[in-house]
Amino acid sequence: MDRRRCHRQIGPGTGRRPRIALTAKLLAAILRDRHGLPQRAIVALYQIRPEDFIRHTGNIRRLLHQTGDRRAD
Repeated sequence: MDRRRCHRQIGPGTGRRPRIALTAKLLAAILRDRHGLPQRAIVALYQIRPEDFIRHTGNIRRLLHQTGDRRAD
C-alpha cells in the first residue's frame, strides 16, 4: 500500500465550493422571481451559500434585462 496516496477526510464546509451550472442559475432566478420561492429554500435546494445565490441571481437578472425581458427588473 502506498502511504503517500492516502485520502484525507474533509470536514463539512471546507474545500472548494460547488460550481453551479448555468441552467441551475436560471432555474434559481425563475423560482425566486416568477414563483416567489424564498431565498432560504433555494439556497437549501442547491446547497450553496446565500452570498453565492445573491451573486448568481444578480448576474442572471442583468443578462435578462440586457436581452429585453422587462420582468427581470
